[in-house]
Amino acid sequence: MNGREGSRRNTLIALGAVLFGWAGDARASQCVTLFTISRSTNANVVHYDGCVDARGGLRASDPVTAYWRMHAERGQREELTWFERQFAYGFDLARSEGASELTLSLAALPERPASIHVEAGRPRATLVIAGRRAVLHQIFVQLDQRSTFPSVLYVELRGADARTGRSVRERIEP
Repeated sequence: MNGREGSRRNTLIALGAVLFGWAGDARASQCVTLFTISRSTNANVVHYDGCVDARGGLRASDPVTAYWRMHAERGQREELTWFERQFAYGFDLARSEGASELTLSLAALPERPASIHVEAGRPRATLVIAGRRAVLHQIFVQLDQRSTFPSVLYVELRGADARTGRSVRERIEP
């Protein structure tokens, strides 16, 4: 299916949902990419999606999901392995009593927690980048692969200043 056919199909599904009350999954829950993690080793990318419910709040069950998009292959989606969830790309979520936002701590970067909240109907991940509160878009990991076990040379956080929208970056070296 090409892009035009896919777009037409999505429009027809949405129209059917409105006309015939097929709301089901299409309106009950929507997930969009909060941010990604890419590495210097290949084109594969880990996506972190924030999911909202029909009321527009963060979904109660699995409000954030993480998975691979295998761009070095066919672009297919693959789930993270147990090892990846535990040590590299996994995360913990915490919600304060009565709060509408969550705190996300990445397994590989626990000292830099992100706030997950809904803004203008869309889930966002915000954290401090280069001393500014920013919407996180991407984490890039530069690896040194000269030895048997790759090591991290640096991690770069990329996003947009939450107030001004200007691009911000911060390089973190281990």
